[in-house]
Amino acid sequence: MGLFGFLKKDKKEESSTKKEQNIEFKDEQVDSDDTSNIEKYLNSNELTNKQKQQILYKKFAENSENRNERLFAINEIMDVYMLKDIALNFKDRYSRTLAVAKIEDEQILTEIAEKSPYIETRQIAYERLGKKDKAIAELLKGQNNKDTVKKGLEEIDDEKILTDIVINSKDKKARNGALAKITNKDFLEDIALKSNDESIKEQSIKQIDLDNYLKEKFLKEENSANIKLIVLEKVDDEELLKKIALKDNYEKVRLEAISKINNKDTLENILKTTEHPDVKIEIMSRIDNPNLIKDIALHDKDKYTRSIALNYIDDNEILKNVALSGEDNFIRKIAAEKITNEKYLEEILINEKDKSVQKALFSNKNMQNEDLIANIAINSESEDVRKLALEKITDENILKDLIIKTEYEDTASAALSQINDEALLTEVIAKTKNKNIALKAIRSIHDEKILEIIAEKSNFEDVRISAISKIDNQKIIEKIALNDPEINVRSAALNKILNINVLKEIAQNDSNEYIRNKANKLIK
Repeated sequence: MGLFGFLKKDKKEESSTKKEQNIEFKDEQVDSDDTSNIEKYLNSNELTNKQKQQILYKKFAENSENRNERLFAINEIMDVYMLKDIALNFKDRYSRTLAVAKIEDEQILTEIAEKSPYIETRQIAYERLGKKDKAIAELLKGQNNKDTVKKGLEEIDDEKILTDIVINSKDKKARNGALAKITNKDFLEDIALKSNDESIKEQSIKQIDLDNYLKEKFLKEENSANIKLIVLEKVDDEELLKKIALKDNYEKVRLEAISKINNKDTLENILKTTEHPDVKIEIMSRIDNPNLIKDIALHDKDKYTRSIALNYIDDNEILKNVALSGEDNFIRKIAAEKITNEKYLEEILINEKDKSVQKALFSNKNMQNEDLIANIAINSESEDVRKLALEKITDENILKDLIIKTEYEDTASAALSQINDEALLTEVIAKTKNKNIALKAIRSIHDEKILEIIAEKSNFEDVRISAISKIDNQKIIEKIALNDPEINVRSAALNKILNINVLKEIAQNDSNEYIRNKANKLIK
C-alpha cells in the first residue's frame, strides 16, 4: 500500500475539523528525531491515531528524497510545534516556506522570524506577521540587484531595522545604503562594534564620539590599521598613545601615536623601552638627548637603528667612544666618518684593525697625519687599505720612507709613482731591498751625476746596467768596465767605451774570457 496510502487511509478514518486536527504535542514532549522514542510512542496507547499520524508525516517529510512527497507530507501536518521545527531546522527551502505558510500563531511566527538561520524563512515569517519593513530587511540581507536594494530601502525608516541590515546583510550596496539613512549615535556605535565590513566600521566611527572605553577597545581589538588610525584621531590621552606606540602591531599606527605625543619625558621613556625600530627612529628625530641616543648607537639590537642614531650625534667625544667601542664595524665606520677632531681620528686609527673602518678614516677629510697614515700603508694586510692610505699622502719624504720600509711591492710601486724628486728616488734605489722598485725608480732619474753614482754604487746589477745605458761620462764608464765585479755590468760598460787603449787593456787583462774576446772585437 505504501506509506502515503496508509496515511491517506488514516486520514479518512480519523477525519475531523481543521481545529481538531491542530493537535499540540507541547505537553507530550514527543521527539520526532529520536527513532527509539518514536517507535515507543507509535506502538503504545499513549497517543491517539491523529498524533501518531502527525509524527509519521513529519518523519516522512524529513527523510523522503522526493520534494513533492515532502511537501505533501508537510501540508498534512497541523501541529504548530512540528511546523515550527520544520521551519527552523529543515534544510529544504520549500519545506521551510510551506511550514511557515501554515502557521497562524504569532508567537511562533515571531520566534521563527527572530531565530531562523535562513534569510528567506525569516522574511516569510515577518511577512506573515505583517511586518513589511522587517521582511524587506531580511530580503536585503541577501545578494540583490541595485534596483531591489534601492526600492527596499525606500520602504524602511526604522533605524533599528536599518542597523540590522548594515550589520548582517551580505550585500555591500544594502549595507552602505542603510548606513546612509542612520543618524542615531547609539545605532552607529552598535554598527561600529559589530560590523565585519571595514569600510562600514570606518564610516560609523567617524560619525560618533568615542568614550575612553571604546577608544581603548577599538585600539586593542581591531585588526584593521585604517580603523585604528581613525580612532587615533579622537585620542588625546598620552598614556593611551604611549601604550599604542609600545604595543601596536602596525607600524603606521605606532608612528601616528608617536606624532600625537608632545611630552619629552614620555617620548624618552618610550625610546628606552620599545622594541620597535620604527618608533625609536621617529622619536630620535624629535628629541635632543645625545647621551640617550649614544646608548642607542652603541647597544641597540638593530643595526639600522644604530646607524640612524649616529645621524643625530655631532659631539666628537661621543662619536669617538662609538668608533672605539661600537659592537660592530658598521657602526664604528659611520662614527669615524663623522669625526672632525684629528687627534680622535689618530687614536681610532691606531686601535682599529677592521679595514672598512680604516677606509672610512682615510676618507675623512680631517685625517691629515701622514706619518700615521704611512704606517698603516706600510703594514696593513689589505691592498685596498694600503691604496687608500697612499691617496692621503702627499709628502715625498714620507713616501720615500714608506717605499723603503714596506714589504708590499704594489704599495711601494704606487708610492714611487708619486715621487718626482730625483734625490729621493736615488735614496730609494740605494736603500730598497726590492730590485724591481729600484729599476722602476731609475726610469724616472735623468740627472747624469746621480746616474753616475748609481752606475757605480747600486747594489743591484740590473740597476747599474740601466744607469750605464743613460750616462755618457767616459771616465766613469771606463772605470766600471775595468773594475766592476759583475761580468754583465762590465759588458754593458764595454759597449760604450770609445778609447781604443782602454779596450786593449781590457782585452789583455780582464779576468773573463768573454769580456776579453768582446773587447778584441770592438777594437777591430
